[in-house]
Amino acid sequence: MQGLFSLITNSAGLFITIYANPAPEYANQLNWLDYVGLGVWLFGFIFELVGDEQLKYHLADKTPGKKKFITWGLWRYTRHPNYFGEAVLWWGIWLIACSIELGWVTFYAPLFIGCLIRFVSGVPLLEEKYIKNPEFQRTMKTTNVFFPWFYREIEEDEQPLNYPRVSESADPETNQEQKE
Repeated sequence: MQGLFSLITNSAGLFITIYANPAPEYANQLNWLDYVGLGVWLFGFIFELVGDEQLKYHLADKTPGKKKFITWGLWRYTRHPNYFGEAVLWWGIWLIACSIELGWVTFYAPLFIGCLIRFVSGVPLLEEKYIKNPEFQRTMKTTNVFFPWFYREIEEDEQPLNYPRVSESADPETNQEQKE
């Protein structure tokens, strides 16, 4: 099964390797689609790299009282920037394949890996792991799941249950006195 998944995922790259014209008069010639594909691949790679580095920095930060979930940098706009970047870079390879005759038929390769990451193996497993965490529930309301999008402010009454209100202090005894 793993071999089949690898073959499907890599088919756009394999298409380039097999069908690119090796004739000397075409050597070292790239067309505009090659450059666009390279740009898309580079964007996805950098997006994934930056997301991973931000997460590594966040996890290494042992500041007391720090939030469990990262909500700054790329993580402010998508809950899974590393997965999004991974999906994007495969579309870049596909665009390069499109510069070869019939290369477009490998569209299923980036579509497959993108759907796999978004709906099967990557995002759903992490989301399910943290779904009951109130801090993560809040993040779910403010930050788009996969595609980067604008951060959404939420109203006080939209806060998840068990999430500390802005007006409440961290000390439960102080909160009890304020309520009485």
